[in-house]
Amino acid sequence: MAPFVPVPDILSQPYWDGCRNHVITVQQCRSCGRKRHRPAAGCHWCGGQDVDWVELSGRGTLYTYTVVHRAFHPSLADEVPYVVGLVAAEEDPTVRFHTRIMECDPADVRVGMNLDVLFREETDGIVLPYWRPSAA
Repeated sequence: MAPFVPVPDILSQPYWDGCRNHVITVQQCRSCGRKRHRPAAGCHWCGGQDVDWVELSGRGTLYTYTVVHRAFHPSLADEVPYVVGLVAAEEDPTVRFHTRIMECDPADVRVGMNLDVLFREETDGIVLPYWRPSAA
């Protein structure tokens, strides 16, 4: 079965382009300076619509997680149990990524653990960012 992958749109294309180049990018509002993820047409805080795309370090902290025992998509059925988490970016903990936590036994996952981004090409040039325990 084909993997479950996103379909980039006009707002998210720069994010997916960054992933293809193995960098995490997020929008930053030129009016108030706040960063945000997921991409949006306007700033969640001030309503500004002029944005830059900025690169993040690819380091973060696990904010919360769950262990999935029943795959939400058939392509993931052979991977249960797996961990889905919310990762807070090192540069700004209000910037969070909903993602899978990889290369870690689900029993070893803990809120607050340090993580690094891990890029994997899934299909047709779509590179997905996952996160794994930090090597540092």
